[in-house]
Amino acid sequence: MVVGMSLSALALSYAQPAPLDVIGRPTFMSPHASPIVVSGGYVFVVNTPADTVDVIETSSHAIVTRVNVGIDPVGLAVRPDGKEVWVANHVSDSVSVIDTDPARPTHLQVIATVQDFDPVTRATRFDEPVGVAFASNEKAYVALSSENQIAVINVVTRNRRWMKACGSTDRTAR
Repeated sequence: MVVGMSLSALALSYAQPAPLDVIGRPTFMSPHASPIVVSGGYVFVVNTPADTVDVIETSSHAIVTRVNVGIDPVGLAVRPDGKEVWVANHVSDSVSVIDTDPARPTHLQVIATVQDFDPVTRATRFDEPVGVAFASNEKAYVALSSENQIAVINVVTRNRRWMKACGSTDRTAR
């Protein structure tokens, strides 16, 4: 009898709908690199479970907007001139580019996505980006965690210039 009641209770618990305040999806165990940056009076924060970048106004501490980006955003970088924030999306193998120029109609919106696919196999050559660093307004480096590579990106064209392998100093870390 106790077993029957337990099974009935279990069946009822599965019949209940999920709470309305549950958002997102199960989180991945992705590494985070620079998940918070400040630029132009805003704080940009990756909201990994929601696949967004939350934009907080520094003066009011209010969330101004949530920008939808790729799957599993983990890292942010501000272009040196402050006109863009680049977002490393670990699972979707992409970098989202957010416009941060208040004079443009696309302010605080994604204006480009950087990806790289092999034209023959159609497989990604931009596997698991985790971090972005700018050398200038024309050149960016994207760390690709699964391959231990750095992608060099032309910021103007949003295309990959070349890849650089970067081995680990600890051979057991591969």
